[in-house]
Amino acid sequence: MAVSPINIQSDLVTFSIQSNGKEIDPVFQVSSIVIDKFINKKDSAEITLLAGNSENGFSEITDNEIFIPGTKIDIYLGYNNNNEKIFTGSISKQAVQAKSGNASLLKIICGKKNKPLKKIDTATPPSLQVEYGADIMEIELALNEKYKLSALTKYNGYIVFQGSTLAKENSMLSVKGFGTRFDGNLFISGIEHRISDGNWLTKVKIGVQRELLDEFKSLIKKNKK
Repeated sequence: MAVSPINIQSDLVTFSIQSNGKEIDPVFQVSSIVIDKFINKKDSAEITLLAGNSENGFSEITDNEIFIPGTKIDIYLGYNNNNEKIFTGSISKQAVQAKSGNASLLKIICGKKNKPLKKIDTATPPSLQVEYGADIMEIELALNEKYKLSALTKYNGYIVFQGSTLAKENSMLSVKGFGTRFDGNLFISGIEHRISDGNWLTKVKIGVQRELLDEFKSLIKKNKK
């Protein structure tokens, strides 16, 4: 049965980051985490760390072996220390950012190349349900009448709600509260998890845009069989 993202105990957002299998020291202050996934695309993650204000603040963090390019990174998200692995990949790039009067930051860019998707899954019942006036924080959704015969292309847009590990790409999401034309099970093509300032938001991308249709034609045909 599909559940709301706010049905779980979500009073304390927690996360952990592992570098080559070892959890990073809490001395490294994480400012934000952004994880982005989309079907048939490379998973990516950006970890922003506070680099400190001392003269050697950057060298202490950029020279550390746990953040060098090529290092394996695992990211776990959850609530009340009940965390689930959301991302695994390797560091592809570092970037420093500093501005007078603002905190100095180190951005760790990670990526993971995925195996090509073999089939679109619109048959498995959704495990997550969101509803207008209850748990949806932001929504922009369009009904494409021209492509209404395919669950992959019928709707296009995004929905934002409280962070949830139940949201997964290549799965269905139950949506309620918008009338018969929009209520029902919608296809999730991508996921963005964003943690900052102690909050965790999940943004699900619904459907596939027109310009990407050619890339997914073979998968759409398989799904109709």
